[in-house]
Amino acid sequence: MLDQPKLSARERQCLEEIARGKRVQAISEMLAIAPVTVELHLKNARIKLGASTIPEAVAIAIQLRAISPYK
Repeated sequence: MLDQPKLSARERQCLEEIARGKRVQAISEMLAIAPVTVELHLKNARIKLGASTIPEAVAIAIQLRAISPYK
């Protein structure tokens, strides 16, 4: 099994909301942060997970049990 990445709480939160089908704008409104900040959290998570795309990052994070889209 792969090592658990050190995702921040916000990175996990943004990935989970993407996994649940939310768009960046909706996530930014929900978290009361700018859309560019959501995109930055997603980018940082993608890099930490070694993924090429955000959907790939979500899949890896679910596989590693770093996030759960079912909460």
